Amino acid sequence: MLEFRRWCPSLRALRLHSGDAKERDRLRRERLADVASFDVVVTTYEMLKGKEMRATLTSAIVWQCVVLDEGHRVKNEGAQISAVVAKIKRVSMLLLTGTPLQNNLHELWGLLHILHPVVFPEGTSGPFDDAFDLASQGRGSSSERRAQKQTRAAEKPEKRGSAKGGGMTIDRKALQVSVLLCTVTYSANRAHNLTRPP
Repeated sequence: MLEFRRWCPSLRALRLHSGDAKERDRLRRERLADVASFDVVVTTYEMLKGKEMRATLTSAIVWQCVVLDEGHRVKNEGAQISAVVAKIKRVSMLLLTGTPLQNNLHELWGLLHILHPVVFPEGTSGPFDDAFDLASQGRGSSSERRAQKQTRAAEKPEKRGSAKGGGMTIDRKALQVSVLLCTVTYSANRAHNLTRPP
């Protein structure tokens, strides 16, 4: 919430989080009922999993843009949170994550399924895995690929510009914040133009 006040003070941000059941119900009934009263909703995965809140957030509102921080949490299509996120009605979605996929094709398909469910529908993970599994196509065994990976890692130049206390470079962090702010601003402006009378 502080970031919105600092970087986008014109956006009306709604904090949708509470440990109290009565307060959650009040937020759902009063605050989410009037979609014209906010530009951005900031919530948690746990709030999204709650039965009443899930119904409101996934079916009652069509979101212009859904931004998922810690996007790697939805890489397993069998997980409850992935199923809930997949049901969110939206125009676009952005996943933010600093966690690598660890060369796992199935996890990549899980993320692509969340981002583009029409292109990567249920039941296509097997063909996706088969189509992109280089080991099964005679392009090298897993031990050969591991040796190639180690060789590439040894040849990589040393990272420069790392931020203290984390692995993300300063440039990447700045880019991530810029993309998020541009996306949120664009979505808010577009939503405002769509809801404004002619």
